[in-house]
Amino acid sequence: MVKLSTLCYIEQDGKYLMLHRTVKENDINKDKWIGVGGHFEKDETPEECLLREVKEETGLTLTSWRFRGLVTFLSDAWETEYMCLYTADGFEGDMITCDEGTLEWVKKSELERLNLWEGDKIFFKLLKEEHPFFSLKLKYRGDVLTDKENAGAALLDACKEVKTSDPVQIGSYRGYAMSVEFSAWKQEYTLLLKGQMTHRATLGTDPRGNLTRIDNALAQMPQRLEAAKAQLDNLCQQQAAAKEEVGKPFLYEEELRSKNARLVELDTLLNIDGKGQAHTESVVAKSTRPSVLDTLKRPVQPRSTDKKPKQHEEVR
Repeated sequence: MVKLSTLCYIEQDGKYLMLHRTVKENDINKDKWIGVGGHFEKDETPEECLLREVKEETGLTLTSWRFRGLVTFLSDAWETEYMCLYTADGFEGDMITCDEGTLEWVKKSELERLNLWEGDKIFFKLLKEEHPFFSLKLKYRGDVLTDKENAGAALLDACKEVKTSDPVQIGSYRGYAMSVEFSAWKQEYTLLLKGQMTHRATLGTDPRGNLTRIDNALAQMPQRLEAAKAQLDNLCQQQAAAKEEVGKPFLYEEELRSKNARLVELDTLLNIDGKGQAHTESVVAKSTRPSVLDTLKRPVQPRSTDKKPKQHEEVR
């Protein structure tokens, strides 16, 4: 059976009204952040479904909206679904408490920080770039986007929002929390897959190639684990050998003690004045030495103007 649904992102002051789905236990969107909307009821048009779902979930009545695209969802966990995607910039009424989760206005620039479906990031990009009406197919296995081209493109788009070396979480992959950090020095992005350990993969510019790199990083986990175990065993052996050496007596301890005692004797003899040659030179104390500065400060004696007659030797 084919499912039909609507999804709407209401916008105001550079923000989208987002619904954090946290209430229903068996909700396929559990803990995800999405727009507001739902499935068609019998004989409804897309616009009728849109207006009804927005009213039920938010209490708002839309006055201005745009039909932006048609998204086809394929999955091994649910039936094929066709979703009519809308944005709305006009509404009236007072917002109510939603019985499916928490409603919150979120800046468009901060959407990537939320727990979103990977495919949602793709159509958010299309909405941001003001694409005309579009049709998008998204293939999922569980909650993992398996369409490599779209998944790789979504990953590259998420990287563009990361500007620092501080890891920014962008989603999950095969059960691992996925973060990205940027090296300004190398001008490259590194993906971090966080489980009990952190696994790294340097990203390039090819969407499919990046997914291959991620899969390769995860495939190397058993090999890295064995290498870590071998390194740990080696360190344990070195620690045991070091403890054994510390417990052994020092073979030259008696000789060292004897030489230290002899060194003390020699130092004592060298410092005795009475038994050595006395210094005959009188050392002028520093305080009694003439000061060069004092000499320069003294007034200069004027030269005598009386000329002494020259003495000539008598030449015989």
